[in-house]
Amino acid sequence: TATDSFTYEVSDGNGGTNTAVVSVDVKGALNTIETISDRLPDTADIDIDIVFDGRSPNRAEVTITFDGRDDIGTLVATPAFCIDLSTPITTDPTDALVYSSYEPLPDRLDGKVDAPENLDLVNYILNLDNLSDFTFDEAQDAIWALIDDDKSLADLSDPEAIALYNDAIANGENFVPDEGEFVGVIFEPVDAAGNNAGQVYIAAVPFETLAEECVCP
Repeated sequence: TATDSFTYEVSDGNGGTNTAVVSVDVKGALNTIETISDRLPDTADIDIDIVFDGRSPNRAEVTITFDGRDDIGTLVATPAFCIDLSTPITTDPTDALVYSSYEPLPDRLDGKVDAPENLDLVNYILNLDNLSDFTFDEAQDAIWALIDDDKSLADLSDPEAIALYNDAIANGENFVPDEGEFVGVIFEPVDAAGNNAGQVYIAAVPFETLAEECVCP
């Protein structure tokens, strides 16, 4: 945001004058990854579905209702991927805490998101035009190798997963989604006491879904 001001004088034509000061605030871009991250609600209701797509029997999609965002309504985000290799999938509808993959993650996710510095690489994968050419398992393995300490490139045996991993390493550094792309949003299922209740997911949410329209007077 930048602020400037100027002074102007008006005359009534009969020798009378008056002056005033006008201040101008230039707010900058309305929708950036930072503003979208700031506007994400803290909680949501989620429902994970495991979908058979003919090639990979465990593709996941997440139905999301963001709390306090009636303007968004309910949306289905796909693909969605598991973040923590060692935690089982929870498919029952549940409350969840919501985080942007472009904000510092809280300490409560330590041990769940082992390499948050690689979430830009995961966002790169979520936005690949040819992601549908890979099976869910190939993409999931590449993502785990990027962000989970229990899996690395050396653990990958599928050539497609290796190719996807190498592509992200070579081209995904500092990737930031923009209009027409997807933002990786992280969902942590919680129980009634607010404790972690299962697998943490990252889902591809359309940028425009989280954007705001400029309302000018």
